[in-house]
Amino acid sequence: MTSTNWQIVRWWEYRRLPFNAALLCVGLLSIGVFEWLMDKVIPRGEDAVEPMVLILGIGLYGLTANLCYTLGWVYELRSQSSPSARERHKAKRLFRDGLLASCVLTSAPLWFGFLYYLTHPRLNQ
Repeated sequence: MTSTNWQIVRWWEYRRLPFNAALLCVGLLSIGVFEWLMDKVIPRGEDAVEPMVLILGIGLYGLTANLCYTLGWVYELRSQSSPSARERHKAKRLFRDGLLASCVLTSAPLWFGFLYYLTHPRLNQ
């Protein structure tokens, strides 16, 4: 790897922690709202999602999100024609778009919970 390649990898890796922090915040909020909504339509004592499945799913999702994140710098290394300001702009756009798509995907439990809440009768609790 040339120094330019290392600079590309370093640029992406400096942003990995903020990427993970954003997904963690969105994910916790999404799961929290999902659980709150499910509490309104599912009888007490029943789980909307098995806790162990939820824990394993979160871990697997985090691993997959980071593998996909790594594809950002792999893609950039493979597609770079020359180290230029235009290439940096493309990398920034790829990071921004990837972060946005990841946050939308991470919020999926919130939207599923909201849809389920709207389409099922509320319990009198």
